[in-house]
Amino acid sequence: MEIEDIALAFTPGLGVKGCVHLLETFGSARGIFTATAEELTGKAELRPDIARSILARDGFGAAEKEMAHCRRHGITPVASTDENYPPLLREIPDYPHVIYVQGDPTALCGTMISMVGTRGRTSYGERMCRELVAGLAERVHGLCVVSGLAFGIDGDCHRAALACGAATVAVLANALPGVTPSAHASLAREILASGGALVTELHSRTRQNGSFFLARNRIIAALSAGTIVVESGSTGGSLVTAQYADSYDRTVMAVPGRATDTTVSYTHLRAHETELHLV
Repeated sequence: MEIEDIALAFTPGLGVKGCVHLLETFGSARGIFTATAEELTGKAELRPDIARSILARDGFGAAEKEMAHCRRHGITPVASTDENYPPLLREIPDYPHVIYVQGDPTALCGTMISMVGTRGRTSYGERMCRELVAGLAERVHGLCVVSGLAFGIDGDCHRAALACGAATVAVLANALPGVTPSAHASLAREILASGGALVTELHSRTRQNGSFFLARNRIIAALSAGTIVVESGSTGGSLVTAQYADSYDRTVMAVPGRATDTTVSYTHLRAHETELHLV
């Protein structure tokens, strides 16, 4: 990780896909900032105003402050060009160049399974979380359960992993060291104490406006080779996560629901034409 990596995210006019494009063109953040104006506007086909921001190193002041923030709060920034960047996350077309990790960054490179579901889960969904995670932990060495720390199924999945001694990673839609929802701050501490991690793509100067949850779901889907939807209504973030996983050519699985429940993952995933496997 170099300061150029964080400075790239703070460069005006560059979004996630813009960073990916430049990295594919120049190979590294340092290569981007050492490029000439002609290379930036010609080879990379950047708008002149963005090229000027790169040449003027406009993002470096904010990047230095961000690195100081990370040091104060025990946050590890990891760039996509670092060896310990999650390999499956790097495969997607809109990967975040820098992720911010609290806890053990190596937890993000284990044998990972993503598990998501509704906030309004039933007792059946809660039980299935416990049984699925416990069964997987017995069979899969080094299992790590990925979810979003939300109320309902997400929280149940994290707790199930903690209960059986498996690692777990929470992907947040806010900047660290904060935790959303705040009611899960104690759960987040348990995750860290157990050797897991909290991860986000958002830097500390991100303005929270409630628009980051869907983008966060792509990271949940991308970190794992497979995603399990435990329970879901006909709409909601867990179906978005399943659709992301399907678009990334990952395995999508669903727990068969009871016929009397409104949160039946199999039925709703079929309605959304997502290829899935029953678990």
